[in-house]
Amino acid sequence: MGIPPFNQRGFLPPGEHKLDSWEELVERFGTTRRRQRLLVGLKRVLLNLQQAGCQKVYLDGSFVTKKGKPNDYDGFWESEKVNPEKLDSILLDTSLEGCREQKKKYGGELLTADTRAVNGQTIYGYYTIDVERGITKGIVCVELQLVDLQLWF
Repeated sequence: MGIPPFNQRGFLPPGEHKLDSWEELVERFGTTRRRQRLLVGLKRVLLNLQQAGCQKVYLDGSFVTKKGKPNDYDGFWESEKVNPEKLDSILLDTSLEGCREQKKKYGGELLTADTRAVNGQTIYGYYTIDVERGITKGIVCVELQLVDLQLWF
């Protein structure tokens, strides 16, 4: 399957695009030094989520666009089957300060899937729309039980 090409606006086409492997994420989105640095932090947080039992993480933001120098990555994770005792507690803090701390530690922020966006919609709905342009866009789904994170770095 794989991740489809960007559309003319530089976004993934609407929908949920599943990774075939960690290498695909690296190959597709690790195209600059900045992006590679973000991948280091992303891998660390994904490993923690995986070890805590998380099944799926969704990635969004400028990191999964054509933008050459994204500031960070954004996304959310499904909390079912997660053992909070094995989880970095910073991942449970969805406050503004908690998000800042995540960004410092991991280079981006991942919220829980049950977090509500500012306008009250689900986080999934929020991340699948480019608010500035009012268009739908795609997100990347990482099925953690299928991805071997030990292969890279």
